[in-house]
Amino acid sequence: MKNVIHGDLSQIKPAGSWERFWAFIIDALIISTPILIVGIFNYYNSHQFKFTLANENIWANIFFIITLTYYVYLTVNKGATWGKSVYGLKVVKYKTTRYINYKTAIIRELVKIMPGVSFIPIVGSLISFIILPIDIFFVLCTKEKRTIHDRIAGTQVIKAKDSWTWRKKLLIFLPYIILLIALSYRESTTYYNGQLITTDMQFSQGKNTKREINYPILDFVLQGFGKPNPNSIPPEVAEERKKLAQIAQENNKRRRNDVNLILGGVYRYMKDHNGTIPDVITSTEQEINKERTDLCSFLVPTYLSALPNDPQVRNRPPVEDCTSSYSTGYSIFKDQFTNKITVKAEGTELQEMKIEVTR
Repeated sequence: MKNVIHGDLSQIKPAGSWERFWAFIIDALIISTPILIVGIFNYYNSHQFKFTLANENIWANIFFIITLTYYVYLTVNKGATWGKSVYGLKVVKYKTTRYINYKTAIIRELVKIMPGVSFIPIVGSLISFIILPIDIFFVLCTKEKRTIHDRIAGTQVIKAKDSWTWRKKLLIFLPYIILLIALSYRESTTYYNGQLITTDMQFSQGKNTKREINYPILDFVLQGFGKPNPNSIPPEVAEERKKLAQIAQENNKRRRNDVNLILGGVYRYMKDHNGTIPDVITSTEQEINKERTDLCSFLVPTYLSALPNDPQVRNRPPVEDCTSSYSTGYSIFKDQFTNKITVKAEGTELQEMKIEVTR
């Protein structure tokens, strides 16, 4: 087996705990790169940043094979993974300066990933609970800093070279830092029938509702590589949808005022008539209009200056003339057991579950 270094074995120092930790972080980032690529690919195609492919079991097996191959091949042929190389660390046969063989490397890695079986009920959690604290204790508190997988495989991690300068290390972390920033700034948007709904609005979770998590910075990065997201919304379209959403929000505010106004007028009428409810209000929900529930003749102008119309009815003034045909877009009914009266707004653009008031 090839010697890692030439020199007096007694002068070789075990790898430091912090160096091993940061080497592990770098290796984890490198191994996670295919997952990140899959996530960006999914985002580019569906605007959903997902780390899995269609078949998660196959993807998990592929990731396991990639991880095992990465650690075993580099450790056997190079003496260390890329993360360990950054900090000048080498994996050697215990009490020697020689590379380990494939059999030893495979044993070492299989033992090392045992805490990763924590998803197995009871057994996996027990293994993780036992192994991880012991490994941390060995690295921090023992002279040789050999973990459980080092002791079982007969290996040791040593300091063989100087670490890279911080500038060279930054080159490794920089792409992941940029991606982290890109993913940390996100916007949640909801669409109903293709219309943008702002996040502070309530809406029904119907079959026509679609919710998306958007990453504007990631879109910007993709555009920088000449790959704009085909699902991204053009700025002018987004601005128009925003205006429509603001109008819808204002309309719903007006609806809430209107239903309270109508119900207030009904109760003022009842107060002046010994609690008698206008006979046009029945237990069947009906629109307030001239043909079905003609409240205008009861309320206007004594209790209301005019009956309000739903905001969707454009260019129609409030109902002041009770002799003409009218349609408000609001409905009213009474509970047949409690006689409580409810006024509802039906025509909400945001498809809210309800805008109503009951007394």
